[in-house]
Amino acid sequence: AAFDRYIAEVAGRYRGRVNGWDVVNEAVAEDGNGLRDCHWSEALGQDGYIARAFEQAKAADPDAVLFLNDYNLENNPVKGATFLRLVERMLG
Repeated sequence: AAFDRYIAEVAGRYRGRVNGWDVVNEAVAEDGNGLRDCHWSEALGQDGYIARAFEQAKAADPDAVLFLNDYNLENNPVKGATFLRLVERMLG
């Protein structure tokens, strides 16, 4: 409930006033071998918390562009490949 409430309150407060949201940031481990662990991934699952964050953000601000963001993807092929597989799972 806290996860959903936080996203709804923040994105809802600025609904229609921002173009996009960085919904999930730096989900891929630095070495590219899997995803980072966090409080939310432990509670909702590695992919589960990401999918849920996007669902909640879309509900709170339906016209905003939503981003899954990470860094160093172009310089770390393993990390880039892990990120791509994550995106494919989220779209699939």
